[in-house]
Order: sequence, then C-alpha cells, then structure tokens
Amino acid sequence: MGEKPLSAMVEQIVHMVGGTGETSYAKNSIVQAKVILKAKPIVEEAIREVYRTLFPMKFVAAELGCSSGPNTFLVISEIISVIHELSRRLDISHESEIQIFLNDLPGNDFNNIFRSLMDYKKQIKEDKGENFVPFYVAGSPGSFYTRLFPSKSVHFFHSSYSQMWLSQVPRMVDDESTFDELKKQNLYSEQFKEDFSTFLKLRSKELIFGGRMVLTIAGRVTNSEYKDSFYMLGLLRLALNDMISEGLARKADRNAINFPYYTPTIEELKSIIDQKEGFFYLDHVETLESSWDPFEDELNNLPPDYILRGKIAVKHIQAAVEPLLNGHFDKETIDDLFSRYAKIITTHLAEKPKWVNFVLVLKLRERMQLKAC
Repeated sequence: MGEKPLSAMVEQIVHMVGGTGETSYAKNSIVQAKVILKAKPIVEEAIREVYRTLFPMKFVAAELGCSSGPNTFLVISEIISVIHELSRRLDISHESEIQIFLNDLPGNDFNNIFRSLMDYKKQIKEDKGENFVPFYVAGSPGSFYTRLFPSKSVHFFHSSYSQMWLSQVPRMVDDESTFDELKKQNLYSEQFKEDFSTFLKLRSKELIFGGRMVLTIAGRVTNSEYKDSFYMLGLLRLALNDMISEGLARKADRNAINFPYYTPTIEELKSIIDQKEGFFYLDHVETLESSWDPFEDELNNLPPDYILRGKIAVKHIQAAVEPLLNGHFDKETIDDLFSRYAKIITTHLAEKPKWVNFVLVLKLRERMQLKAC
C-alpha cells in the first residue's frame, strides 16, 4: 500500500475542519444537525428507559465522535432535558447529577467546544432555572476502536455519523490490482465488519447493564446508488480524474480519494450485531432519509439555483474530508478539486437525491449481566 498515509496516521488526520471559518464543520454541519433532530424522539426515549430502570444518582453519558460546533451540544441538551424532567416528575429522593464525556480523535477541535461551554451553561441556566440538574462536561480524546472508559461505568452511549469512519483504509485497496469497484467495496465491507465488531465489544465492557447505546449511521440501500453517501463521496474521484487528465494532478493521486469511510447496509449491521458471540441485541431500528442538499426544505419555494446549492452541499463534504487531503495537495489544488466537485454534484440535485440513515438502539445481552457480577 506504499506509504499508507491514511492507514498509518488515521488517528492524527481524521477530523472535521475546525474553527469557525467558511469551510469549518461548525458552519457546515446542517445535514448532520437535521438527522440528530429527526432521531431526537428515539434518543430521548432510550434515556428515559435507562433512568426509569436504574435511577442512577449520577447519570453518565458519552458522546462518541462529538466533533466540534453547535451539533456537539444538541444531544447534551437532550440528555439534560430528559433527566431534568424525570428527576422532578418522579420525585427522586436523591439529588441527580449528570456527567457527560465528549469523545473524538485527538485532532478534533476540542478547544472550540470548551470555549463555547460557558455560554452554553449560561443558556441552560436561563432555560431551566436555578434548580436545573447539575451537569459536568469533560473531554475524552481517543479512538473509539480502543477502550475509553472504566468497566461498567457508562449508562448511555450516543454517536451520530461516526461509525462510518473506519480505523484505517482497507489493506490492499490502493493497489492497482484492486481497482475493480466491486472488489474494493468488498474490502471496505470486511474492514467495517472488523471495526464495528471491535467497537461493540469494547462498548459492551464499558456500558452498565440496563444502559443503552444509540447509534445513527449513514447507510446504504443496495438497489439505489443515490441513497448512499459513499456514492456521493465517490463522485469526488470524477473531479480528480478531470484534473489528472489536464495534468493538474498525478495519476498516483487517485489513492488520495480512498478515504477510511464506509456506509453499510442494514443487513450488514444486523449480521454483525446478531453474530453468535455478539455482545448486544438490536432493541429498535428506524430508517431516516436526508437530502444531499442541506437546504432543500428551506429552498423549495425559491428558484432552483442548483449551482449555488451544489456549492453549499460540497462545503459540507469539504468540512469532513479536507484534512484527509492536506497531506496530498496544496490549498489551491484542493479548492480547484472541490470547485469541480460542486459542478458534478449540481448535475444530480434536480433529482432531489437522498441517502439513508439507520438509527439503532442497542442493549446488552443477558449473558453480559452475568459477566458483570
């Protein structure tokens, strides 16, 4: 695989664009925000079930792949609101507290999160009053393909749009002999199976029995290329091919588009969860759709300026993958690449393409309770 830049250094280079600039994730994560809000009833019900079952004095939650920007605080707000409501409605005798851990890879812009935290706490105090349930937020940098927390210490795990990011680019995928797209997809599928199995095993050690884990994963429908963000991301290769044909990039640079990213089908997810030695069972699953166009709902009553909308859609992709390209291209080349990519995306928007997202609610299997005793 040559230098293996993405495989060997994935923990250092996989992160969203930080800060608050025009291509930052903070300003270009509306699609993710909409999906979080669509999944809100599922998340809140899962939290209620944990609290009503365990009545913990200290409710411990972890947001895996928290990234940076306003979306980071959406699920925090859901947790605080549910616990605040239940602790008062159920008249819990003990004083409740909430501990929230924010996890992402070390390259994530944690500084931006914690700069915003004081204003967020002030807003919560204004919304909930002086008697809101006290909460404490801490960072927990590291790959969620490793252990992150002590055994049986977390009541609730949440992650949105993160499990598609793999621990590495699949081995051999950069070889010319594996350029066949079907073979490449199989390599990615195997890597996802390995990574997701590892993720579930590790979380099973950290989750308290009776807790819940809610995962929202961008997925794939096998009979529809449009319902697949992996396909949308793959169109970036067409833009790069144009640059290669014009002598603006090298043929070898094609491998720069082999990202550690894969969108599974629901059948793949269920197969991994339900395997014989599985640690969780699937308590609930829902399928949600999201548009390639971040502002489709808002723009429906406006003239179809697909050129503008294509540029906006591509900014959301750029916020996620630009750090992966920085080691391959200079800023001018990256800007040219995404400008061409926007034109390609624009040609698809009239068809109002969407991709699917799977919201999974997972519970530990009964045998995991026996291991904990």
